[in-house]
Amino acid sequence: MFILVNLPKSKRINLLIVMLFVLFSSGCVSSFDPAKALSSDEGIALARVHLSGEVPKVTFVTYNKNKILDPHGFRGEGASTLAPITMPAGEHSFDKAVYMQGIELIEPDISCVGEFNVEAGKITYVGDIYFHTGDYDNYVVFSSYPYKITLRDNMDSTMKALFRQYPSLKGKYDIGKSLAGPFICQDEQRESKAQLPQVN
Repeated sequence: MFILVNLPKSKRINLLIVMLFVLFSSGCVSSFDPAKALSSDEGIALARVHLSGEVPKVTFVTYNKNKILDPHGFRGEGASTLAPITMPAGEHSFDKAVYMQGIELIEPDISCVGEFNVEAGKITYVGDIYFHTGDYDNYVVFSSYPYKITLRDNMDSTMKALFRQYPSLKGKYDIGKSLAGPFICQDEQRESKAQLPQVN
């Protein structure tokens, strides 16, 4: 559980930002508007989020090269979710996976995912993100679900899904790819206590 008063001021501010981020994003999976024109220094970052296990919703928070949190994250809800985001062109890095476990806010570090580069005026495919949370550890009070996150290159199928959902985007922008993986990150402290499934 998070007790804000016991954290340094900088940590409290960061945590409050993340909590507000989650609260405002909980009402809808995506705030992406395909009809909104991109500015000259913006591009569209595209991921597809696949969830399995015990957590129904998650937001993958990213930050830019100046270490400032991006205003929108890749949000997943249910088994598979397209997650296009309009964001400033340039380098961005994965930071945290943020989700609720009961009344507790969980935000494991996923910086191991790495960086991706959004190109201005393009749709940049970032990857398909597979996030699995394992069984609850009943032996540790207030413990969190162990997790595993994997990124795969499924660009062809994800682009087809994007154009089915947003047909107005087809042919409107050039397509690029800046894959942060493939990689696998997981909660190594609990790895021995939970058998997490293999992601194909």
